[in-house]
Amino acid sequence: MNISALVGASKCISLCFIVLLQGCSTLSYYHQAVTGQSELLSKSRPIAEVLADRQLDPAVRSKLLVVQKARAFAISELGLPDNDSYRDYADLQRRYVMWSVFATPRFSLTPLQWCYPFVGCISYRNYFFRADAQAYALKLESEGYDVHLTGVPAYSTIGWFDDPVINTMMHWQDYDLVGTLFHEMAHQKSYIKNDTVFNESLAKAIEQIGLQRWMKNTSQQHRYVQYLIDEQREKAFVGIVQDARKKLQGLYAQNTKPESGQFRAKLDIFRELRRNYIKLRKQWNGYDAYDHWILSGVNNAKVQSVATYYDYVPAFKYLLALQGDDLSLFYKQIEKLMVMDRLERDEYLRKLGGQ
Repeated sequence: MNISALVGASKCISLCFIVLLQGCSTLSYYHQAVTGQSELLSKSRPIAEVLADRQLDPAVRSKLLVVQKARAFAISELGLPDNDSYRDYADLQRRYVMWSVFATPRFSLTPLQWCYPFVGCISYRNYFFRADAQAYALKLESEGYDVHLTGVPAYSTIGWFDDPVINTMMHWQDYDLVGTLFHEMAHQKSYIKNDTVFNESLAKAIEQIGLQRWMKNTSQQHRYVQYLIDEQREKAFVGIVQDARKKLQGLYAQNTKPESGQFRAKLDIFRELRRNYIKLRKQWNGYDAYDHWILSGVNNAKVQSVATYYDYVPAFKYLLALQGDDLSLFYKQIEKLMVMDRLERDEYLRKLGGQ
């Protein structure tokens, strides 16, 4: 076992003690977390060592070389942390590293919150094993919640562990891989306990800003046009989901209809969202990246999960523009936001983003 794995193992042991102190009700959840994190550590190998293997799949080799270059760019050009994360590679031999469960009440977009050691309260619950996530999702559904269960190909422990690059990221386009790397490194740069929307929106903004700079200034420039097309599609898709969210917020705020009437009105909004997507998709020449999201069924939790990642992205991009696109000045403004009162910060970002 290498030094980083030994350090990680000691942290897993520390987490075990915290679990025991918290009691039996949380034991099964944290047991799977410790087991999953331990698996990541045990299967992690230095990227340099992996690249030295002559039997390595050429496609994986190509992606890992991109990771090395993108990681160096993130540190030198984006001001992201220079630590031991993303120096290792772990092959879990599965499609996702974990699964996230989002949940909201049936007639509300206020997400359930779950609280954890080290990271505070967040609006989703993560599981390393799909069966555990499915069981918990079914439990919440039986209690009357709208639930969204989704696979997660990458994640960050915000510096608690030395996070590896994972095989679940190897089948993507280079710009998706690089963007995810920037996103996860951004979590290690700036993170506020108990404010999921701030954290995810900031990481998404840095991901998009970083990708634009990366693709303009590297050999990836020839793919920049395709990236911009995909980014516009993403923006359009998020736009129709956010429009549906506003209508749902209005419906639930009125609270004048009986439950049956609210349910019918809610379904009408989801049907309209599907129609809007079909219209949008006709403009995309067969591009189908969001088909599963729409066609597998939409509910409050699914709509709210999009807001988690995008709500303040326009505000953060505008804040960067106010700093003359200087990231060092931008991060100083972020530090000021991080010490503000939560309500004051939310109001400031809403106004900045024109919401």
